[in-house]
Amino acid sequence: MAAPKAATPAEEFSGIVARQLQRLSTLKLDGLIVYDIQDEGERIAAPRPFPFLPTLDPETYAHSHLADLTVPKVVYRRVNLDTPETFVRWLADVNRRSVLRFTVLVGAPSQSARTGLTLTDAYSAAREHAPDLILGGIAIAERHSRRQDEHTRILAKTGEGCRFFVTQAVYDVTATKSLLSDYAMVLRDRGEAPIPIILTFSPCGSEKILAFMKWLGIHFPR
Repeated sequence: MAAPKAATPAEEFSGIVARQLQRLSTLKLDGLIVYDIQDEGERIAAPRPFPFLPTLDPETYAHSHLADLTVPKVVYRRVNLDTPETFVRWLADVNRRSVLRFTVLVGAPSQSARTGLTLTDAYSAAREHAPDLILGGIAIAERHSRRQDEHTRILAKTGEGCRFFVTQAVYDVTATKSLLSDYAMVLRDRGEAPIPIILTFSPCGSEKILAFMKWLGIHFPR
């Protein structure tokens, strides 16, 4: 899920939180993932099907507004918006809290949009300043279809401290199975055990949303 839009009026916001808590509390959840939404307009030349509207800070939403939902929460953080100083301060704040934290660090959506910290620098800082923070990474099967190297990215990020991965939404079963198979074969040859990979499944209710998901880079069988 994503946090509500940052521009949501205060009188509507409390109602949104209450409805989400009510719906989520009725489910037998193992955990909750709260995404950090980026514009990504610089990643692709085609126009964005929906306008980009910034959301509330996902960590604030997950751990403050949804605090009554007592399940593990995986919160995305865009490190390309951080400086080394702001990221280390955030890590120090994580250390001061007694609750176990899970986070997926996300870099810039494209080379041209790269600012702030790189993922490599962020992983290094996390290992140094918050070794108990449980880091996750992103796995994209579509990228594996093009380059055949997404499993090596998983292995490299595992070496940098990632302890689980979350995939992009799965619609192309073949690409996803190819990625997982290549990952499994390398681990078999090394005699190593896999780390958890969470597969994302997302409903699509309209042609416009389908166009948006394609714009995001998700591949769909014909």
